[in-house]
Amino acid sequence: MATSRDYVPPTRAFQLRLTESQHQQLKKAAADAGMTVQAYLEKTVFGEVRPRAQQGPRPHTRKQEELPLTG
Repeated sequence: MATSRDYVPPTRAFQLRLTESQHQQLKKAAADAGMTVQAYLEKTVFGEVRPRAQQGPRPHTRKQEELPLTG
């Protein structure tokens, strides 16, 4: 069964130029809504917040094995 972890939407990044005052207003509006700035912008612009894949635990890395020197 597919979950939100399996869905990876195509993405495109963009820059938004704001004054410091505008940036502070945006951060406050997002915080007042209990959202991240990214989620707040998506909700405001697109009317919904798209699901995000959740970050899982980091993969376990194996320690390197010490081998005897030959020579």
